[in-house]
Amino acid sequence: MIVGPLLLKSFLPEHYRVHFIKLCSAFNLLLQDSVSAQNIDYADKLLTEFAGAIVGLYGKRFLTFNLHVTLHAPLVVRRWGPLWSYSAFQFEHQNGRLSRLINGTRFVALELAEKLSVEHALNKMASSAFQTNIAADEFFNALLNNRKYFSTALKIQDFVLVGASKPYYFSSNEIQKLQILDVRGVTQAILFKKVIFKSLLFGTHKENNMRFNDSVISIQGQLYLVRGLLAITSSPYNDVIFMLSKLYVSTVKSLKNILKVNSVVEALTLKRTPTTFIDVSKFIIIHELEKQIKFI
Repeated sequence: MIVGPLLLKSFLPEHYRVHFIKLCSAFNLLLQDSVSAQNIDYADKLLTEFAGAIVGLYGKRFLTFNLHVTLHAPLVVRRWGPLWSYSAFQFEHQNGRLSRLINGTRFVALELAEKLSVEHALNKMASSAFQTNIAADEFFNALLNNRKYFSTALKIQDFVLVGASKPYYFSSNEIQKLQILDVRGVTQAILFKKVIFKSLLFGTHKENNMRFNDSVISIQGQLYLVRGLLAITSSPYNDVIFMLSKLYVSTVKSLKNILKVNSVVEALTLKRTPTTFIDVSKFIIIHELEKQIKFI
């Protein structure tokens, strides 16, 4: 897709090469880190022209299902973000897992069979050995599945704050405004950069992070960037506050890691040091509704 149009310049008749360029250009647009609505429309136009010229250039037998599927790519990107951010082939994960079991270059099939047999035997043994020890069972499964644990973690309600932390001291202006939300007598919190919620990892915004939206929260249709994660553990409080910045975007990015919250929002504007993205930062607190998040 990237070098094909150039490499084929001396081999393909020009009208065939121009036709191929339309396909390459469309998918290059749809595979960008972020795809604008205009680029989605243009990619849709290119793919429609590409498919429409197939019969004249190659004949009806090339009107295949795969050709038809390409026409849906712009709509898919419009709904779910760039093509690179997801896959319809769940078996790819298992293929990767199998490839990690291989260490040598000879007798690969035998090595796979032996390791899978050992894994099956270990699972069978663990199912009976750890029936009454949940912690041991979870640790065993983590080792078997190559999971990594954070060195530090703080669980508050449904949130698990993980990784490095440091003290955060509220300004006098912030302390006054926190009282509006009935948070009184609190002068400091613990600042984290990462939090796990419903098995998904979210973090504070990184200026150089273009490919992931794990620092974006959606509240009633408005997007916010996570600027800080504050744990308030001073009695009687045991809450998590997300420091958020309102985000205005004209591009479509991956939506798979956007935390969506639908409940009553009470926003308290706290002016902080301006950044290139925003002019104010915000504390957003969502009050507890039945079976909903209490603080975020």
